[in-house]
Amino acid sequence: MVLERVLPLARCPDCLGPLELKDAQRAEASPQIPLPESRAGTQILAGTLICNTCKTAYRIVDGIPILYPR
Repeated sequence: MVLERVLPLARCPDCLGPLELKDAQRAEASPQIPLPESRAGTQILAGTLICNTCKTAYRIVDGIPILYPR
């Protein structure tokens, strides 16, 4: 799963421009399952990452960013 707090670090693989999250489906980590601090936080299950520079769209499917264009 991709964590929302690491998205500011994500860059477009084509032009290295910043990516912006659109139409996100979010989920909080389950309190019944203890996670290390590095895995805690809001997880992105689905959505689209749009490059602010070249406008290329990348999907997030089952929590995995697919970093090649459609």
